[in-house]
Amino acid sequence: MRPETYSHQERKTQTGPPSTDPSMQAYIAVQKYAYHLPQYRLQEWFACQGVSVSRQFLAKNTRLVGEAILPVAERMADLVIASGYMHADDTGVKVLAPQKCQNSY
Repeated sequence: MRPETYSHQERKTQTGPPSTDPSMQAYIAVQKYAYHLPQYRLQEWFACQGVSVSRQFLAKNTRLVGEAILPVAERMADLVIASGYMHADDTGVKVLAPQKCQNSY
């Protein structure tokens, strides 16, 4: 089922925080995990767009996404464990303070 869509003008006149719909949850998750955007910066971005959201709102939506994809993550873990073979990349990477660690992965 596809969520309702609103015109740009309707979004501009909406009062209060945006509704918690799947597209908002996906947007917050992508900003946080794909673009490594902390919640305070995402909160500032929303403020620049004229939308006031709390960090609690952002955290709640992040949690909801995690709960929604939990069955997928559990199934992936089951498949990896059942395969009998697991590979991890141990390629080293440069660190900013090499004197603090011997190896970095």
